[in-house]
Amino acid sequence: MVKDMPFKIGQEVMVPMRGLCEIVDVKVETILDQTIGFVHLKPRSGDSLVKMPVKQLEEQGVRSLVSEEEILSALEPSEEVEDLCDVNFIDRIERWTHVLRDGDYGVRVQVLREMRLVEKKSELSKQEKALQKKTRLAARREIETVLETSAAAAGRRLNLAL
Repeated sequence: MVKDMPFKIGQEVMVPMRGLCEIVDVKVETILDQTIGFVHLKPRSGDSLVKMPVKQLEEQGVRSLVSEEEILSALEPSEEVEDLCDVNFIDRIERWTHVLRDGDYGVRVQVLREMRLVEKKSELSKQEKALQKKTRLAARREIETVLETSAAAAGRRLNLAL
């Protein structure tokens, strides 16, 4: 087995830019005389399999699902939203991607709030809309899973928070 593996096979984890994934396997491979542990992740949507080095899990923002309390706290109304309308869309995407990889569930909701503000005042780029869609879907699925509710109910909760 791979040492320093923070998760267990069968565990659901949140992977930025991929959403909810299940750890289906952990394997050790030798590549160019280096032994590397890989986690095999199965995204909840689609038929793909993501292979990620164990040593990069934290760097890539892979984390356990949050608790019910953390979700409910993140969904509380907030007036604190940074206005990024005057920021170049490439810089916004870079910022949001970095924040999503480094942050907890509350950061995901905060990014969606910032995206909504930009969308109201101007327009999101095609790339920003794609990121928004992925982020929104991942946030909704985590609500659905942790709170054990339907997709529609999770979506309503998320909409109310935004």
